[in-house]
Amino acid sequence: MPLTERISANRERTQALAEECRRLSNTSETAFKAQQGISRWLGGSLENGTAIFGFWAPELLDQRVPDGDVFLEILSPTEPLDLTRSHQNVTFERILLPVARYEAHCFAAVEGMRAGTREKVGDFYALVWRDGESNWRRILDPLASSLPFGAFAPAELYDRQSMHRDRKDAWFFAGLKKDEPHKFGPPANILQLHVPTATAGGTLASLTRHYERLAERVKSGMTLEPTDQLFLGYDAVQLLPVEPTTVFEAGPHFWQEEQGQSLEEALQNGDGDTVEVTLTRPNTTNWGYDVVISGM
Repeated sequence: MPLTERISANRERTQALAEECRRLSNTSETAFKAQQGISRWLGGSLENGTAIFGFWAPELLDQRVPDGDVFLEILSPTEPLDLTRSHQNVTFERILLPVARYEAHCFAAVEGMRAGTREKVGDFYALVWRDGESNWRRILDPLASSLPFGAFAPAELYDRQSMHRDRKDAWFFAGLKKDEPHKFGPPANILQLHVPTATAGGTLASLTRHYERLAERVKSGMTLEPTDQLFLGYDAVQLLPVEPTTVFEAGPHFWQEEQGQSLEEALQNGDGDTVEVTLTRPNTTNWGYDVVISGM
């Protein structure tokens, strides 16, 4: 089904989000409390099957961009994406939908979007605006839940609800639920791990398999090798940030749109189009001390 037939704007919910933003901004005791409430709608999320998007975009006020030149951009691959591939050329369908604004915030509610899960990749999104010379500019989501191609590329709409519902350690956290927040004691020893170098596989999946192997060996009372002992005896494990890093602010880009298929050119003749994108699997080796704020 073409993207223009599958996806539609929920204008009523879109306007309701902007109205709630206005109410909080005008009636909250402090500006900080107002932003605390508004922040719950920022990023991309699902609400009873409806995709909800919120952006804080003060640059639109600085540039005095009118409402009619601001849109939510949705990109959907025409074929299923394989995130295990190191390099691939993919055709995306693209459509623009209207947003509702209040001051520096932009909101959109969308029906029919595909949300990503562990098994499949969802639709991608960004905020776009057109300047006075008809040049298109893109604002990426700094609060995205999923960035398969780094913080300098459109984000993936991800089904966080199903992720939390299906997690195998939910029972542990359910047991901690009380009327008051649970406070853990301070751990005595924390193991800091850098995922790309902790195991030969260099991924979260390979690190998970490694700990599953260690668990089986400990349960069986097997003699632990020195390499096993490196990972054991700690109260907590801390995974250091991997992506994104400032190394890639100037490129190379993991999401590279084909020359001649830029946002400016592809959207000149309407609100729906296709674009060819070269995708590269991020392969950062970094110790996590020079991350950008986006995608944290």
